[in-house]
Amino acid sequence: MDQFLKKINIVKYIYLIYFLLFVFFIINISYTIPTILFFSKTINDNYIPPKLIYGSDSFTEESIPSIKIVNSTYRGDYKRNGIYQNIIPVTGLKILWKSFTINNIIHGASKASPAIDDSGIYIGGDDGWFYAFNHDGSLKWKYYTFYNHRGIHSTAMLGDDYVWFGSYNGRFYCLDKNNGKIIWSLKLADAIGSSPLFYKGFIYLSVETNFLDGYVVKINAQTGKVTWRSPWLGEQIHSSVTLNPKNKLLYVGVNNGILYAINMDNGYPFWSYSAEKPIKGTALVDIEQDRIYFSGWNKRLTSLHSGTGQVAWETYIGFPSQSSPTDIPTKDVLVLSSHRSEGLMYGIQKSTGKILWKKKITNKNIGIHSGFSAQNKKGNWLYYGTCSKNLFCVLDPLTGKIIGEVKITGDLTGSPVPYKSFIYLSLNDGGLLKLGR
Repeated sequence: MDQFLKKINIVKYIYLIYFLLFVFFIINISYTIPTILFFSKTINDNYIPPKLIYGSDSFTEESIPSIKIVNSTYRGDYKRNGIYQNIIPVTGLKILWKSFTINNIIHGASKASPAIDDSGIYIGGDDGWFYAFNHDGSLKWKYYTFYNHRGIHSTAMLGDDYVWFGSYNGRFYCLDKNNGKIIWSLKLADAIGSSPLFYKGFIYLSVETNFLDGYVVKINAQTGKVTWRSPWLGEQIHSSVTLNPKNKLLYVGVNNGILYAINMDNGYPFWSYSAEKPIKGTALVDIEQDRIYFSGWNKRLTSLHSGTGQVAWETYIGFPSQSSPTDIPTKDVLVLSSHRSEGLMYGIQKSTGKILWKKKITNKNIGIHSGFSAQNKKGNWLYYGTCSKNLFCVLDPLTGKIIGEVKITGDLTGSPVPYKSFIYLSLNDGGLLKLGR
């Protein structure tokens, strides 16, 4: 009996020791977590972005004497509405040429879209090279941005003699577009996946850091000098900046689900709106109607008053989306795609958010890219983009009916871009395609 009681006492002591260890663990955690969060916040709040390479200034071979025009920007212009004033064929489209491979499916996000003018086609690949092609598909020159594991996702911006783009190595570049010679370069952050915006001599760009945070910068396009840097925005930024110069506000979505309106003169947030889930697509602004439109992982297309951030309407679309809505002039229609294992393509009434039509799509990559709108010879505005696996389509934006199509050789990434009567697009695993008759 005594031995039995001794065994019970030993068990009690063991349980007591376990209990004390558990209490010690809880107390330790209660002190450790706030300490970790405190130091994490302190480090983040006091984190100084990497200095501009080659000293405290930009690496400048020379300054740009003047910028007459900027003639190619992601999604058309600073409104990012995907509208192009081109006359594009509807039927009879075919592949005119295909370049060598520039993308190798490195990272699943949308890659760079082509930038085009009379001098050629300019695009970055996820291999870290930036390419300039002639209009016949031959290589004009290429520039290496040093090793980085995701390459170039930023769509280039073209001036009369210069090209600007960012890279996932955190650098932003200005090159002579005639020969690829570097004009200036900035080390702005740890990664740049967004596309630049130009307005009256300055470039606006969203960047991200390895601290899972990001900010927007304003850069002098001629000298490469940073004018201001916004406060930290709370998470990484994949969205490109959109501008409404009428109210002097920039708009950018963040991975923390917040869309910010930022004062273009000083970089301070003016208002913010929480969509609760990541916003990776680029917002569209309608200056005349005082509206912005954006999609997100919250499975919604949202319209806000651009000056105040108040909700005009929200439409549930059933699946997450990270593509940008495309505006169809004179039709009161936006076209948008969702993504994941399967999703939908929608025609949505711009004024009310009412769903006019929807089409089932079975290729998740379709919901990552964004299409564009242009006119046919009769002056009708149409939507151009992929609508099925390996199929580039022309759609009636009011009904979703396919009225023209061409088979392509892979999944489209980024956005297709029209130039004159041709269409250029980049493949997620492959090269550039030129479509036309």
